Amino acid sequence: MKHLSSDELELYALNRLGPDSDRIIEEHLLTCAVCLNSLQNEDGVIQAVRISFSDFDVMHETDDGDVRLWAEPAKFGWAARIEGPNLWSLRTANTAEGARSSIVTAFREMFPEHQCTERCGTRELGKTG
Repeated sequence: MKHLSSDELELYALNRLGPDSDRIIEEHLLTCAVCLNSLQNEDGVIQAVRISFSDFDVMHETDDGDVRLWAEPAKFGWAARIEGPNLWSLRTANTAEGARSSIVTAFREMFPEHQCTERCGTRELGKTG
C-alpha cells in the first residue's frame, strides 16, 4: 500500500472516515513508520488548533430562542455554523479566523438588535480577550 495522504490522515485523526476506512488505515499504520509519524504530527496540529479555538463554541440568547455558534476544522479549511430554532447556517473559510469572522458577521446580520445577556457566551459576540 502507498503512503497515506495528508487528507486521509487528517480525516482519520478527526474520526470522520467510518469503521471500514479506519480499519484499513489502522492496519497500514501498524507496518508503516512514515505514516505513523505523519499521523502523530497531524494529530499534534489538530490538537493545537482545537485547544486554541476551543473558546469559540458559544450560545447566545435571542428572542427566537438560544442560538449556538461554533467553528471547527473541516476537510478543506474551516467550517463555522449557526444553529437555533428553525435556523441553520454554514460558512467556510481557509483559516480559523476567517470562519469565525464570517459566522459572527452572519449572526449580526440575522440578529442586528442582539444584546448579550448573562445567558450568552462567556464574552460579547466577536470580542476577544
